Amino acid sequence: MLKQLLHRAVNHAPQVLRLPLQKMPFSWYCRPLELALQQLLNEQVTEGELDFLDERTVQVHVTDLGLRFVITVLDDQLKVLPPSAQAEVTFAGASPDLLMVAARRQDPDTLFFRRKLSIEGDTELGLAAKNMLDAVDWDQLPKLLMLALDKTASLVEQAQQSEQAESPQHAQSANA
Repeated sequence: MLKQLLHRAVNHAPQVLRLPLQKMPFSWYCRPLELALQQLLNEQVTEGELDFLDERTVQVHVTDLGLRFVITVLDDQLKVLPPSAQAEVTFAGASPDLLMVAARRQDPDTLFFRRKLSIEGDTELGLAAKNMLDAVDWDQLPKLLMLALDKTASLVEQAQQSEQAESPQHAQSANA
């Protein structure tokens, strides 16, 4: 019973979070996101591995949350900017799928071929960004953030496995 309740909460979290996130001023989540990305990608910025992103724009769209933001490098600093229709490339996916990529539990290429992750726009820039993220040492993030990411990914995996296990049962009862 508790397990089902937990899985239901995980599955409905994006629907619950969508409206507050859409109403939240961009500045409220922009700076924390920027700080986390700067810490994660500090080595890549310092070593010039993000030079391909200098004054170029990559937009991230978390589809089920209606959340969008743009990542760029300006004056050798990683920046998070408001969403833009003029972004050169856009990565889009649902929060559980993007979370699984961030937690290193799903390969972005697999999600792309399953049509759970999309890349629109300048594919060369998109592939450069994806390849750079594949090479990042996620252990550079604060331990507390890594723990939260790992625990949340575990909950999402359990909820997805529970859904898959229930699917045949629903199909059988519908056919009866």
